[in-house]
Amino acid sequence: MRNQTLVVDKETETLLSVAVLLKADFDVKFVTGTKKDHTFGGYLVTPDGQKIRMIFGDNFWRLPM
Repeated sequence: MRNQTLVVDKETETLLSVAVLLKADFDVKFVTGTKKDHTFGGYLVTPDGQKIRMIFGDNFWRLPM
């Protein structure tokens, strides 16, 4: 699964399998908010090291669109 592209449809919410991401060499750093930012959800880190900030709310993590 190396060198795969993550594609997310902006029109609908998409569920992502963490297992699939980990097998594709992504790293996931989950956070359930902080005192300063209740919506901070941590980072999805791509295999090439890019960080994508996740949004936490309603007990779900979302990718910014």
